Amino acid sequence: MNHRFFFWLLLLCPLALIAQTANITGIVLDEEKKPLPDVNIRVEDRGTTTDANGFYLLEIIADTERNLVFSHLGHRDIILENLILTT
Repeated sequence: MNHRFFFWLLLLCPLALIAQTANITGIVLDEEKKPLPDVNIRVEDRGTTTDANGFYLLEIIADTERNLVFSHLGHRDIILENLILTT
C-alpha cells in the first residue's frame, strides 16, 4: 500500500509544479512610427529581441508582478513597472 501511494505521489507532484505562462507580444516603433529592430526586451530572468519588423514575443510565468524593460542603443530605456499578466 505504501509503495502505491509513493508511486502516485511521485507521478502527480510534477503536475503541481507546472506553472501557467502568459505571452507578451507587440511591435516597437520609433518616433516616426517605423518598426524598430534589435530592441532588447527583458523581464528579470528572460528576454528577447525585436525582429526586422519590430515584432517581439516573450513568454513569462503568469500571475506574477514583473517589470518590463525595453532598451536600444541610442535610446533611453523604457521601464513598464508592476505588470501583472494573467492567462
